[in-house]
Amino acid sequence: MKKYLPNEIKNIVLLGASGSGKTTLAEAMAFEGKVIDRRGSIEADSTLSDHTDIEHNYKRSIYPSQMFAEFNGYKLNIIDPPGSDDFCGGLFSAFKIADVGILVINAERVSRRAQRYRPVTPASTRSP
Repeated sequence: MKKYLPNEIKNIVLLGASGSGKTTLAEAMAFEGKVIDRRGSIEADSTLSDHTDIEHNYKRSIYPSQMFAEFNGYKLNIIDPPGSDDFCGGLFSAFKIADVGILVINAERVSRRAQRYRPVTPASTRSP
C-alpha cells in the first residue's frame, strides 16, 4: 500500500439502524477498493467487520470496526459502528474522528412500511 499525505486520507462513518446494511456496504467498499478478493456475508459469518463470536451468534455488529479502501487516489478509512441503540457509544466515538458520515437506509423496510399506510391526499382532491 502506498503512503498517503494527511489530505489524502478521509475517515468515513456509516450511520444507520440495526439491519440497515452498514456492514454490507462496508464490505462492498472494501471489495471495490481491491482490499479483499471476495465479498463476505453476514449469514456466512465471513465479513471483515463482524469477526467476534458474539457478532456471529447475533448476526449483527456489537463493536465498531474499521477497514479501509483506496479510491481515486484517496485512502478511505471506513468505520462500521453498531446500529443498535444499546451500543451507541461506538457511534459517538466514531463521530470524533470522522470527516463525513454516510446514512444507510434499508429501502426494502421503508417500502414495506409505506405499503401499510394509505397515502394522505389533500381535502380538495378527495371525492365526496
